[in-house]
Amino acid sequence: MRDDVSLPFVLLRKELSEFGVSLATEDIHPPEDSVLTIELNIHPRNIRNPGRGKRYVIISEPPCTSTQNWDRANYDHYHRVLTYNEAWVDNKKVFLLRFPGNMGYGPVAEPPFEKKNSAP
Repeated sequence: MRDDVSLPFVLLRKELSEFGVSLATEDIHPPEDSVLTIELNIHPRNIRNPGRGKRYVIISEPPCTSTQNWDRANYDHYHRVLTYNEAWVDNKKVFLLRFPGNMGYGPVAEPPFEKKNSAP
């Protein structure tokens, strides 16, 4: 896993399996056969193929990367929208989600106190 970018989904899959829920990609569970779909960002092909169950979308890309994410008319195709954009959160349909990510920086090595420079 590149930089653990998929780790939240791995953990979600593990947690859901304890409740008897199978989380998998659409090649294993086609949207038209699923009672719930969770999409990562909005794609035009998914809007045209709504499936039969409840639909959630996680907005993780900025407008310069995915213009569809920021066209709020597209939100009508979803039961819930999870986004980092606090300005659009209404806690009815659009909810705040702080998407976790490991930036790979690791722990910061801090010098012992006695080795720190003091301000003049």
